[in-house]
Amino acid sequence: MISVIMPVCLEPYEHEGIRSATNPEYKFRRAVISFINQSFKESELIIVSDGCIRSEIIYNKYFSSIKNIRFIKIEKQSRFSGYVRQIGIEQSKGEIISYLDHDDFIGVDHLKIINDNFDLKWCYYDDYLIQGEENETLIFKILEVSPRFNYI
Repeated sequence: MISVIMPVCLEPYEHEGIRSATNPEYKFRRAVISFINQSFKESELIIVSDGCIRSEIIYNKYFSSIKNIRFIKIEKQSRFSGYVRQIGIEQSKGEIISYLDHDDFIGVDHLKIINDNFDLKWCYYDDYLIQGEENETLIFKILEVSPRFNYI
């Protein structure tokens, strides 16, 4: 089993020149849907909400009935705190841990590729690149990449 941990806080922020994503509610739903659409089904999604009411409302409205998605609400942490991911790790049931940021998404075979190539070493895998925006529609390009072991 693969446990996918998703830290989420949809409140706007700016930290050392880094700004929060635009359309965070849409991107959060898109991220969860990308998990739901995985071809590899032996997985769970653990959403760890960093004191964010908006993420809880979206979870309850769209995803609370899905058995392999869990929502954990914790108190507000400092921005980019590792504690949020640590809570997800502690609650995970999988032998493999993966991460999915709330404003990203994963390709349909992402977890299958991780599972098929897992050899007790950690790996980093990325399969999409946002090229730009055209008429408010994002353009996505599938990258020709393979898992990159021991590399980040």
